[in-house]
Amino acid sequence: MNRAIHFLPALLACASLAACMTDGNETNLMTQASEIMTLSGQLSYRERIALLPGSTATVSLEDVSRADAPSTMIASETIELGNRQVPVPFQLVVDDGQLYERSRYSLRATISGPDGALAWTTDTAMPVEKGSGDRDFGMITLVSARGSAGSKATGETAYVCGDARIRVAASAESTAVTFDGRQMTLPRVPSASGEKYESGTAGSPEYAMLWLRGDRAQFQWGSRRFPECERQAL
Repeated sequence: MNRAIHFLPALLACASLAACMTDGNETNLMTQASEIMTLSGQLSYRERIALLPGSTATVSLEDVSRADAPSTMIASETIELGNRQVPVPFQLVVDDGQLYERSRYSLRATISGPDGALAWTTDTAMPVEKGSGDRDFGMITLVSARGSAGSKATGETAYVCGDARIRVAASAESTAVTFDGRQMTLPRVPSASGEKYESGTAGSPEYAMLWLRGDRAQFQWGSRRFPECERQAL
């Protein structure tokens, strides 16, 4: 009898602990569920140009807080288009728990051809804030990453980046960069300040980034990050 009396409090304590653990797990699951937000919309462009079969669309949320560093990708979705044409619907799922209140985030969207070459891109910032919840961006109009007859070029400029020299011919939508006898076209991307042009994935050999801020610029090619560039007369 005494053993039964002593055992009863222990049994009740175990039951209480199990209930607390269950409640804690349920609360944790609810917290995790509340941290998920969905960014949706449709991608299109104004030009009457058909997409080539095998094109792909990519939608990503990027951290654009630091003006002296490449954008950091938070979440990304790639859509295989096959023979589909615009508008292209998308849904990007983001873990809100990965975001910080003091950081700046922007949605970026691109469409690339079957050869992987960038064809269309966003050119304006589309801010996303931590805790903002699900959001429908509606119709997002992309611009040509290869320039067009209607683009207004800002002229050619030269920059000296340490022991390297680059030539830049920028337009409202993209910039042509000539370096070491090679030329590349970088689409304009959202930035917290200045004019930023970027192509490829940060850290990869094909990555290139040019950030213009007045008479100075930042230039990166692959893993090589050049010293701050200064504008020079041609």
